Amino acid sequence: PTNYVLRLVRPVLIGGRVVDADGQPVAGAKVGFNHETDPTVATQTEDHEFFWIEVGTDTDGRWNINRIAPDMLHRLYGSARHPEHVDTPLIYPGRDPEADKQLREGTYVFQLGRALSLRGIVVDPDGQPVPGAKVSVGYRISSDRRTATSSADGTFVVTGCKPGKTIISAEMTGFAVTTMEADISAITELVRLRLQHGRVVSLRVVDAVGQSVTNAHVQLDWYPHLPTPMSTPKPSPVQTEFNAKTDGKGRVVWSNAPDVELAFLVDAPGHMHLNDVTVHTDEQEHII
Repeated sequence: PTNYVLRLVRPVLIGGRVVDADGQPVAGAKVGFNHETDPTVATQTEDHEFFWIEVGTDTDGRWNINRIAPDMLHRLYGSARHPEHVDTPLIYPGRDPEADKQLREGTYVFQLGRALSLRGIVVDPDGQPVPGAKVSVGYRISSDRRTATSSADGTFVVTGCKPGKTIISAEMTGFAVTTMEADISAITELVRLRLQHGRVVSLRVVDAVGQSVTNAHVQLDWYPHLPTPMSTPKPSPVQTEFNAKTDGKGRVVWSNAPDVELAFLVDAPGHMHLNDVTVHTDEQEHII
């Protein structure tokens, strides 16, 4: 049409409270919502989709959102989080009539879980304390991941940790990241994270006829892939980032890699994407 009228829609006010494991209000918690996909939206002239809407709670743990269109409520999912507590499970109002009703009434209660604190120390290969190291508890992709920085004596305290089995890692410039699995609930003493000197990983990316591929993107795959019934268990994924582009000879070098088997993702314009390219730090150049 030569003219189209875009009409704004009044939002639906939703709200509630966030409390801790003992039912006490939590100030400064974050309540956020996103929505499930709807393939029919692609055929519509306009829609009310959004990426992520998040608000904070007041001193009484109360929150409200007045930005979401009525037709989106049945597709919502959301949760509450706070760095000193365990995140709440996701809620889906479209699948839970009572939750939908309470959100509209402003009475829905998100209850955060009881968290644990992890204490430890980061040391170098000689056992000396390392200040300024970044310590993480949980996978990089997890919303319940918690972080801290080691102090002048190398010690750290990570609060808000979710009980149970998880990943603990420490990284510092000039060293290789160290990663370990542990059950937070069972730890009763200081965790000792020992950094090691990095190893060199040299990669060369070529095409199907052996010609070097310039500007290929090489990325460390730190995603925690779960083993299938037909696969063998994989080592704990390395919890750090490595992203690089190949040079004019198709080469890329990582000088502070941990001494473990590493998995990479490789892609380049005009070529097929490669997943699960495994390499070990053996000081040799690996052809991809």
